[in-house]
Amino acid sequence: FVFDRRVGAEASSHMECSKKSKEPVDNVVGRCLYCEKPFDTFTPDGVCTVCREPTLVCDSCKTGLVEYHCSDHIYLRNCYFSDLSRFNELELKNQLAELEEHLQRMAIGKRYKQKRKTLHRQCDRVLEALGEASSSIEVNMANGTQSQTKCRNCGAPECGGDCWGFHGL
Repeated sequence: FVFDRRVGAEASSHMECSKKSKEPVDNVVGRCLYCEKPFDTFTPDGVCTVCREPTLVCDSCKTGLVEYHCSDHIYLRNCYFSDLSRFNELELKNQLAELEEHLQRMAIGKRYKQKRKTLHRQCDRVLEALGEASSSIEVNMANGTQSQTKCRNCGAPECGGDCWGFHGL
């Protein structure tokens, strides 16, 4: 195993034999961040939308989520998203209000300097998306097109998210 937040490798002691049947039993050591069920398989599309840290998200939770947040950024799960094109104007305003609430809570001190910088950057992105929202809706309705979503890992619009693009790999 690797304990410095990279993808871990399976150890030989990970597989143990059951005392009753002497059959190998897979010991799951991780838990899903959202439902806390045992789960320990990292996937290329399961990276934190804020820091691109690999996250453990089980298949049942993945069906209800588009973007994921690691344990350090789970408090931003309702207001911090990479792909803002799928939100309407009201949702973007709600995200901005929640981001500003988080900023107010950490307004003072060196301890939160990087977090403030990250949240300010996201506020700027949301404000930019709000400015573009009305014009892009009109253009897309006239053309009958939707904006194309890019892969969170590598940034390519044609990638399905299976590229393991985090950490420059």
